[in-house]
Amino acid sequence: MGKIHTLSPWTRRLSLLLLLVCSLHSVCYAQEKVEFKEKVQQKTTWYKFLVDSLIDRYQHINTDTAYISRPPQNWTIRLKQDTYGNIFTTYIPEMTVRLSSRLKTTMGVTCNYRGLSLSLSVNPAKLFRRTTNTEYNINYYNNRYGADVSLTDLRNIRGTTTMGESVQQYQLTNTRWLSLSANLYYVFSGKRFSYPAAFTHSWIQKRSAGSFLAATSYYQGRINSDFDTNTGILSKDKSIDMKHVSLGVGYAYNYVPNRHWLLHISVVPSMLLWKKYDVKVLVDDTTGEPATTHIPSHFPELFNVGRLSFTYSWRKYILGLSSVVQTSVIGRDGDMTISNTRWKARAIIGVRL
Repeated sequence: MGKIHTLSPWTRRLSLLLLLVCSLHSVCYAQEKVEFKEKVQQKTTWYKFLVDSLIDRYQHINTDTAYISRPPQNWTIRLKQDTYGNIFTTYIPEMTVRLSSRLKTTMGVTCNYRGLSLSLSVNPAKLFRRTTNTEYNINYYNNRYGADVSLTDLRNIRGTTTMGESVQQYQLTNTRWLSLSANLYYVFSGKRFSYPAAFTHSWIQKRSAGSFLAATSYYQGRINSDFDTNTGILSKDKSIDMKHVSLGVGYAYNYVPNRHWLLHISVVPSMLLWKKYDVKVLVDDTTGEPATTHIPSHFPELFNVGRLSFTYSWRKYILGLSSVVQTSVIGRDGDMTISNTRWKARAIIGVRL
């Protein structure tokens, strides 16, 4: 039989001490992991509680939930593509001059948490320096009121002159079109009708409903050019200064044929309460004195905003197409008339989480 070795008392004491130290280290390490995890969860919960408390405080749900409601999910994330266009047309006896900006296309993403949104967009043509046009847009949609604000700086402009059957097209050089536009609206039936349901998808329109709208707008723009459309060379300075304020009433309708589809259409015609449109041409190179022509008035002079939207949703996914067109008509037939149109089209794909 083999010899059985026994541990000495001193060796047994040392082994027991090492085992005790290792056990204490394991317990402390596990406890530290649990405490760290609890601290992270507590911190996340604290921030979430603070944000949710602020949202609950300032977003009171006083709507008819049989018609509109918040999505059951807190997050709505959308990928979007926007396309913008601007058209400016001057009609004078026997001649029409049309200016149009190069189409602008942006791609981006919008993240919405319980109605609070953050959006980021990029213009690929701008990144590759294929356009010098710049546009900034701010949109806010609420069930009761909302606003669209845009600032544009356009330099890639194409012109078309029509005289009888003669049509001449040219790329304008040394031409700049600056504009600031602000539109505000108010919804009279905000408890059953939702603009955001059609355009930001932060609400859900459950049943068809419509509402009358009140709207006001302000526009200020300036087109400056020293391009001669007749000779194609640089010549005397020309500019058009534009300002107007309008007020109007319209109607909007959300049609819900079933739980998947939402179709929106709205039209808001407005009358100009005040305007100042001047055409200036430098006629004296020595003194620099311009000849100024005021665009004649004609009642009524109109500014119109139209919106159209199609949304299809299933489970937690969203597909949508929408467009916004705003146009003004200033002047008098037979003398001089100016038409100014700006439009935007959007395609989105989104998910609610």
